[in-house]
Amino acid sequence: MARSDTKPLPSQAKLQRLFSYEPEMGRLTWRIRPTAHACRIKPGQTAGTVTNGYLQVGIRTNNRPTYYLAHRLIWKMMTGADPSDQIDHIDGDKLNNRWANLRQAENGPNLWNSKLRSDSGSGFKGVTRDARRASQKKWRAKITVHGKTHHLGWFATPVEAHSARSAAAQKLHGEFARLS
Repeated sequence: MARSDTKPLPSQAKLQRLFSYEPEMGRLTWRIRPTAHACRIKPGQTAGTVTNGYLQVGIRTNNRPTYYLAHRLIWKMMTGADPSDQIDHIDGDKLNNRWANLRQAENGPNLWNSKLRSDSGSGFKGVTRDARRASQKKWRAKITVHGKTHHLGWFATPVEAHSARSAAAQKLHGEFARLS
């Protein structure tokens, strides 16, 4: 069952008519010029532009472009079905659309596989310094599973906290655990 909050994708036949996909390289290219007015698009040219870190592709329908995430189009091209929820990039690289790097995921597991935030104060996922315990220099380890945050303890160093969080991530997040 496809998500209700995403627009339906074009048919697999239409996508395969418009695009070529190289699964080992993750490259999506135009097979044909999609419309007579698409003078900048040439067969063999890489499809899409990068928007918010993802490759996005415009496909004209009823004289208006509709934009889709390339990894969702690729999923439909390869499987014939719309993704049931989200498509996760296993290595965390939003532009790596190699077939071996894509998998279906619900929102929670997709978030578990997210990269470390750039504003992390500790340099580790799920590890923070508690301002109330700053004089004790305590580091808190926590992990979220299905919307519930689990406190894993207080630690003297961020490395110790990271070790506890990593063990919990491997146990609770399984194949979607991202340890750093």
